[in-house]
Amino acid sequence: MSEASKECHNLIRLDDLINALKKLSHEEGKTSNLTSDAHEKFIEEIEGLVTQNQQQEKKEIQPKIQKVPAVLRQRDEKHFKKYYEPRWISIGPIHHGEPNIQLAEKYKLKWTATFIADNKLETKIVYQKIKENIAELKKCFDQEVIEKYDDNTLSLMLFVDGCSILQLVDSCHANDPEKMKKINIKPGLVSFAQQDLLLLENQIPYQVLELLRENLTPTKKKDIKSSMEKFILGNIDPSLKNNFKENPNHLLDLLRSALVPGQKKDDNNNTNVIPRKNLRRKGYIYNRFKPIIIGWINKLFPKPKRGQQCFRGAGELKKAGINFRPSKEYYMGDSVKFSSLGLAGRLELPRLTVDDSMAPKFLNLIAYEMCPDVETKYEVAAYISLLDLLIDYPNDVKELRKSHVLFNQLGSDKEVANLFNEIATDLVFNFEIYKKVIGDMEKHCESKMRTWMAQVYYAHFSSPWSIVAFLAAFLALALTAIQTWLALFPSL
Repeated sequence: MSEASKECHNLIRLDDLINALKKLSHEEGKTSNLTSDAHEKFIEEIEGLVTQNQQQEKKEIQPKIQKVPAVLRQRDEKHFKKYYEPRWISIGPIHHGEPNIQLAEKYKLKWTATFIADNKLETKIVYQKIKENIAELKKCFDQEVIEKYDDNTLSLMLFVDGCSILQLVDSCHANDPEKMKKINIKPGLVSFAQQDLLLLENQIPYQVLELLRENLTPTKKKDIKSSMEKFILGNIDPSLKNNFKENPNHLLDLLRSALVPGQKKDDNNNTNVIPRKNLRRKGYIYNRFKPIIIGWINKLFPKPKRGQQCFRGAGELKKAGINFRPSKEYYMGDSVKFSSLGLAGRLELPRLTVDDSMAPKFLNLIAYEMCPDVETKYEVAAYISLLDLLIDYPNDVKELRKSHVLFNQLGSDKEVANLFNEIATDLVFNFEIYKKVIGDMEKHCESKMRTWMAQVYYAHFSSPWSIVAFLAAFLALALTAIQTWLALFPSL
């Protein structure tokens, strides 16, 4: 049982509640609005919950396919349809049969027929495999979302949706123009369809896809697996390595596993301080005068009071001597690193493409993290919150864009800043993930000497033109000094 689950059980001790209720029901001289039978019935229900919880403790609870948590529904009520509901194709039971996406139902039937024909399968045999496992597959859903469907209807739905997903993904990512012709939809609709496949309320169990693949030849299984990996990585970074979860719950969970693989090291070990080699030789003179020099610097450049914010966004961090660089890995968590380089600092961040699909994609990942039965550390929400800390104004976006951390395919830098400020509102920010990184950045900014030197560099040496202007001013000042000297002492 996880630590998070243990904490939940510690908050509400059902055994203690039962004992208290029994004591209450047998207290003499006490009156109650409930009859004795009602008391006993209520106690039996609580005891049933205790038994159920004890059984759940013995086995790992699998997250269920469910609706977006209520807290996000209320927060994003204005843009809920835009971010969380399918625009073109429904997958699974939650949005099945909605009138605005009925056109795609005809396409799904065609894709299913194409999948069966191309792989020379027997429709009844493939469908029967889904139907035989429907009892197990129903456990993957929250009861609320499947209660209006009988087993036959749900089996047929999962069969058609599963075949459609495999055919669509394989056709779009197999680098075969002939396969693209078979799905017979325009490229714009393909984009909508692929975005819809990654919505929390538009999921089916990954087990359905595995059951359908069992009937394929080994070569075809390998081809579809490759297409699936290209589809997922195409939503992040095609150059990434395969770090997928072996048994994901659904496609959205598979996407998250590519973004947040198993932690390779402790969360608090995110900072790498690069040793400065051969910058100085600690000889006798340096060691003798080091305390005096440090004391003088501290008096001249006092540190700010504890609790004072040293920076706000990427623009101010840049002026404080912190540069940005895309990390070698895309993963959220370990790939965020801060390195202290003397007077300068370097913050490494995973690359992120900002386009029309970014908001719904990451908001649905965050919604998945916030589901009550999903055990996470809110890694995706934490990274978006971290970027929101760095992005307040268009100039902050500009700095991250110039450093190749952000790729703006949305529009102006102002639009990107507004987007991050919008989607990061009221998110669960697990501060522990980036506590070390943020703490070291604040420590770096506390040094007034570093900040002052960085500001001088930023103002006079950040571009070739500013360097030329500085050298020209310095040369003019030097020539003026020489001219004045010669005028005062002509005989020399």
